[in-house]
Amino acid sequence: MNKYISELISRIPKDMNDFIADGLDDAYTEKDVAKCIVILRDYLQEIKTAQSQDQAMETVKVAVLKLNDLNDACQGALIETGQREDIAELLQAAFVEKGFTVPPSGDITEDYRDW
Repeated sequence: MNKYISELISRIPKDMNDFIADGLDDAYTEKDVAKCIVILRDYLQEIKTAQSQDQAMETVKVAVLKLNDLNDACQGALIETGQREDIAELLQAAFVEKGFTVPPSGDITEDYRDW
């Protein structure tokens, strides 16, 4: 995992937990944040084993759909604008690091994400 991906995987839960600590959001808990990070870490492991662009895109799809479900369970509050950008960037950075090509839209999560 490169330094940029490591930075993102550290920043995402911090930002989410800051909303809880500041009393800005009570629609999710630290357990929900932990579930999000498990999904992202699982994705990072699974993308490493992808043997083709199609298999890698399926890995992206599965992770994004899991994140959609988690965010829905948190009343759509877990993944806000800043987190959305960081999560999408993390997924894409690992995808590119593996050697796959980003589609012309420039966003590998766009077709699947609700957040």
